[in-house]
Amino acid sequence: MLAQNRSLRCLELYASVGATLTDWKREAGEGFSEIEPVLVSTGQLARRWSRPGKPAMRIVDHGNGRAVAVCDDELSPPVELTHSDRVLYRPDGKQLRKKLGETFDLSSSRVIEATFPGLMHIGQWRANPAVPIDVWLLVVGSQDQLVRQILDGLPSIQSPSMLMTPTRAYWPSASVESLLKDGVHLVPIEDVLIEESGTWERLSAWNEFIVHLVPDAVAHGSEHCSDRGEAELRSQMSLLNEKERHIIIAVDEKKIFGIDVDELPSTDTVAEWAGYEGNTSFKTTLANLVKSGFLDNGKHHGLRGGYFLAPKGKQAADLLDQS
Repeated sequence: MLAQNRSLRCLELYASVGATLTDWKREAGEGFSEIEPVLVSTGQLARRWSRPGKPAMRIVDHGNGRAVAVCDDELSPPVELTHSDRVLYRPDGKQLRKKLGETFDLSSSRVIEATFPGLMHIGQWRANPAVPIDVWLLVVGSQDQLVRQILDGLPSIQSPSMLMTPTRAYWPSASVESLLKDGVHLVPIEDVLIEESGTWERLSAWNEFIVHLVPDAVAHGSEHCSDRGEAELRSQMSLLNEKERHIIIAVDEKKIFGIDVDELPSTDTVAEWAGYEGNTSFKTTLANLVKSGFLDNGKHHGLRGGYFLAPKGKQAADLLDQS
């Protein structure tokens, strides 16, 4: 797991019993800004006060909302705690579904949210042109829970489907794919998402997983829904503002279609090509184009950075050239 994807690991660490906001913030790192909105109180209070690199301290409740964390070995001084310091938080299924749906551009599911650890339907992803693929989220706290949840949940999962786990931490050493029915594939979110300056961004590897894992569905869609696919792309393009269109056209004119070029253009270079200043607003526009799949960034492919047109962006550029 990438070091900056610590928030995904926290989903598994704290999904069962929860953790204080202090623990969430410390362990999630920059990703806490994305995790915090999906957290809800469990109504329970912590009995131990954790500290980085040191034994947890026992919490003594003195009543009236006052509590003290004490070290039984007397190696550390007592710590006064408020009631809010002790409240345990865990992910809320509804909010986490919404967050992942927005990140991966999924249609919303109407299935009742599950509690964690457990299995929850997130929504559907439609392969280009338009093949519905169910996306499920499985959050567990141990390898045994993962195997049990997969076996118990299989009757609910229809093919083609993607079964996502936050990380690979609890995947058995043996191939876990052998537990799944044909057309259902296990995907670690850490492989298709990156924390970028405290925000979650979908990687182009997401589309590669779809094409690689569900080729029959994509082929079927290509044969029968090509017109609908172009219509869907045009619909997405209709939401682009003038600046976004100028950027796509500018990068296309320079023929920056992939990472196999001498040097990928920086923010300032793309801004110059498109006729804008490379300020904060322009950077935000570039980030939106990456998130929506029109552009990609070299740092998502092991490079230092730089932008290029994603396949979707190239198709959009061709359509803009025709208009």
